[in-house]
Amino acid sequence: MMIIGLLLVAAAVVVGTGVVISNTEEMNFDVFNVEFVNVSGAGIFLLGAATAAVLLIGLWMMGAGLRKSRRRRLEVRQARREREEALRQQEQQEEERRRLEAERERLAEEKARLADEGTTDRPFVRSDGTDRTDRTDIEPSPRHATGEVPRTTDPAANERTVQR
Repeated sequence: MMIIGLLLVAAAVVVGTGVVISNTEEMNFDVFNVEFVNVSGAGIFLLGAATAAVLLIGLWMMGAGLRKSRRRRLEVRQARREREEALRQQEQQEEERRRLEAERERLAEEKARLADEGTTDRPFVRSDGTDRTDRTDIEPSPRHATGEVPRTTDPAANERTVQR
C-alpha cells in the first residue's frame, strides 16, 4: 500500500512538472464573474493544485471531526454503562444493608423475648435453624459441663482452640 501511494505521488509530481514547463501561453478566464487576464498555463495549474489542496484539507478536517465525535460518543456511552453499573451495585448494597438491618432487628427482638421469658441460657438459634450445638465436629463429652474447651476430631482445630 505504501509503495503504491509513493508511486502515485511520484506520477503526480512528474505530470505537474510537465504541465508547468510545457504550457507557456497566457490565457484569460473568469471565476464567479471575476476575470483573470493573462494567466499562464502554469499559473492555472498551480491555482488548481491549490484548490485541490484546500479540498483535501477540508476533507481531512471533516474526517478528524467525525473521528473525534465518534470517540466522544463512545466515551459517553461507556460512562453511562459504568454509572448504571455503579448504581446497580449501590442498590444491591442498600438492599443487603436493609436485609441485614431487618435480621439484626429480628434477632434483637428474639433476644428480648427470650430475656423476658427467662430462657437466656437457651442456645442461640441462627436464621437457618441451626444453633451452636449443631456442630458435628464436636464429640459429646462430660467436659462440656465442666467448662473445659471441647476437643474435636480434627487435630488442626484442636491446636487452634488451644492457642486461643
